[in-house]
Amino acid sequence: MAASFAFAVPYAALADTIEGIWSNPVLIGTTINPVTNVLTGFDNTATAVYTVGNGVGGSVLQWGTIAAGCGTVAPAPCNSTLLFTGNTLPADPTVTFQLGTMYFSNGTSDLNSLIFGATLTLIDAQTSAVLGSDFVSIDTTANQGTAQQNADYITFAGLSGVSFNVLEGENATAAMNGFIDGYTLTTLLVISFSAPGSGFIGNSPALPSVAPEPASLALLGTGLLGLGLTTFRRRRA
Repeated sequence: MAASFAFAVPYAALADTIEGIWSNPVLIGTTINPVTNVLTGFDNTATAVYTVGNGVGGSVLQWGTIAAGCGTVAPAPCNSTLLFTGNTLPADPTVTFQLGTMYFSNGTSDLNSLIFGATLTLIDAQTSAVLGSDFVSIDTTANQGTAQQNADYITFAGLSGVSFNVLEGENATAAMNGFIDGYTLTTLLVISFSAPGSGFIGNSPALPSVAPEPASLALLGTGLLGLGLTTFRRRRA
């Protein structure tokens, strides 16, 4: 299902490059135990660790710190990274094309160092014209289940019901396809993996960015169809 981003601007038929800019990190949110489905709230306002680097050729958002024993989970960095790399605008950007790629490296960090989302704004790098923006939710699991259950994932507010999942300690890159006419993201497609099956597209919604009251906690579960994986039930944060 196609869904519009936050901005709509006229397009110019220019061979310009799309650039991503991260902003407004969310510091209060939830994680989830993938076995029990219990949500745990965190206010990381004073403890979150993150860096933002923007520029033509790639825009990086990195968060989390080294957790004790994180290397025993998987041989990977103990923080996490999202890297958006934009493509060139085609002559007619109102026709669906690959807007860019999103690289997701899923590290293992102290829970009080996490962030829970950020805004990604796409601009024309040559003219600085805003093309569109979307809120990207970062959903983290406590590592208590299977490798697939422990996969963290991101969701785009403008692409309802679709999540980009990466197994703990792995990374993957997804193609972001869409068009610029009210700025619409249409599909995500995993195109590269650090290991077979380490990244897949699911249909999990974003968790609430602020922890719910205990009485409102609900058991969450959804069947996800992975690329090259069978359908299974996942519990996440």
